[in-house]
Amino acid sequence: MRLVLFLCVVRLVGVAQTDCELRRSEDSIFVYACKVSDSRIKAIRANFRLPASASELAGHILNVEGYTEWQYNIIKAEVLEVISDLELIYRAEVKAPWPVSNRDLVVRLKITQNPETNVMTFSIVSIPDYIPEYKGIVRVPKSEGRWTITPEAGGLKIDYSFLVDPGGSLPSWLLNLSIAEGPHKTFSNLTNRIKAGVKVKPVLLIRD
Repeated sequence: MRLVLFLCVVRLVGVAQTDCELRRSEDSIFVYACKVSDSRIKAIRANFRLPASASELAGHILNVEGYTEWQYNIIKAEVLEVISDLELIYRAEVKAPWPVSNRDLVVRLKITQNPETNVMTFSIVSIPDYIPEYKGIVRVPKSEGRWTITPEAGGLKIDYSFLVDPGGSLPSWLLNLSIAEGPHKTFSNLTNRIKAGVKVKPVLLIRD
């Protein structure tokens, strides 16, 4: 049973990763599973390119309610608090395969941009105690991640990393079994949305 796939949402991390293994490489999206020194669960790393501007991509990321249309197995997403134009807290519910309970994540998302290089970063960290848990849904106790977005000719180069502990008593070998499918599907969906011209409000504070 593929239990880790439903937790591979759009998030990113700076963790001590070693011994990375390429798990999937299709449509110019490369997804790796990496051993982490202090975790029983492998981290995800990925790299790919997007035919988008930095302000356009930031618009997709800040459009939390739209996550259900492209992020893998997310069935509900809502903003809980807007901290600034580039920082917010949101909750996302992720569908799990029967008989596993759905998970939800409460996370703080922050976008920054280097004023000299225009390299943009999306960082996400779980804050599981921000709101009470929902009955019948398991709160993800830990997730952290990072996107590093570098402008280049024709679009953006993206380096992504993510580590999540889905909570509960799921065995680590099972969680690590199909770790690449969720991120690949998410990034493929995002690429197709951008190529199809799906409109979002550009983020004016982000320089292209």
